[in-house]
Parts: sequence; structure tokens; C-alpha cells
Amino acid sequence: MRLASEVGLDPTEVRSVLGGGQYAEAVRRDERLVTGLGATGVPFFVFGRVAAVPGAQSPEILLEAIEHVGERVPVGASFAGEDASAGRA
Repeated sequence: MRLASEVGLDPTEVRSVLGGGQYAEAVRRDERLVTGLGATGVPFFVFGRVAAVPGAQSPEILLEAIEHVGERVPVGASFAGEDASAGRA
């Protein structure tokens, strides 16, 4: 909880989140997404929920992936079951 406090999080709320299951379905959904995109380890970068780059990569490779997805996914696009303002990419 020390780290949570250091970064400005409420330790009581952090304990509640870690001890509860309120985000369990969202985590399982993300696990299914990355498994479907081919994740077998970390690091694994997902772009626009439609493309992924596995492993440690150079900034140039990551930029190429971002640009590629940017051509295919409109800015502000929302994904199934998710509000575009949710802040998740």
C-alpha cells in the first residue's frame, strides 16, 4: 500500500479493488483479446485492438504499427462494449 500512497491512490480503495472481483470480467476480456491476437508472453503491444507487436521492439517498429493502425481505425472509435471516452486503446 506504500506504493499506492506514493502515487496518490487511496490505499483503502486499492485494497478493495485488489481483494474484490469488480474488474475480473474486464481482465478476462482483455486476456481473450490478446490471446486472439497471438500473445504468448510479454512484452506484447496491442494497437487499436486490431493489431499487435510481440516482444521488445525498436521505436521505429512501434511507430510503424501505430501509423498502420491509425490508417485503419478512426480517431475516437469505440470498441464492442466500450465507450470511446473510456481511455483505453
